[in-house]
Amino acid sequence: MSHAVPGARVESAWVSYVPWWDVRLYFIFVDPDHSGYWLQFKKRHPHWERVALKYGAKAIEAACPEFDSFENLMNWLLDVLILPQGERQLIRLLFKQLKQECKC
Repeated sequence: MSHAVPGARVESAWVSYVPWWDVRLYFIFVDPDHSGYWLQFKKRHPHWERVALKYGAKAIEAACPEFDSFENLMNWLLDVLILPQGERQLIRLLFKQLKQECKC
């Protein structure tokens, strides 16, 4: 996450969720300054909202947009960062492992 916002302090980041009616809304929590990080992210990547709507974000007013699936959250992040295909594939493999571990 630190590469997405150069200069931002990131000690850790993880996928989390909040229950919303009968679904979970997934987002990425960034420590130590969650709100500050996402403000910087949105300034650096002004197309974040358009891409979030493309993936059906349920809450775009939150610090990090919230999605009804882990996959939509990850696809949003990959699209916003405009990564080369090789990096996207590698990250997708890592996300797949992460999803299995967290049972998202």
